[in-house]
Amino acid sequence: MLVAALFTWGISNLVFMFFINKLHIKDLVRDGYQAKAVKVGALEQVSMSVGFPVPAFGGAPAAA
Repeated sequence: MLVAALFTWGISNLVFMFFINKLHIKDLVRDGYQAKAVKVGALEQVSMSVGFPVPAFGGAPAAA
């Protein structure tokens, strides 16, 4: 990432932040974390955007 940032004057960081965030969420889910407080329907949108199911705390999404 450092080399890419140096060659692109930092613009590559804008691209990397999306990939790194997705990888971080995937690691948290793999470690057993669950989404606790989300609006109804928002958990499905998150799952679609990251490309894998994000488990809800208690088995169902909580209304915010």
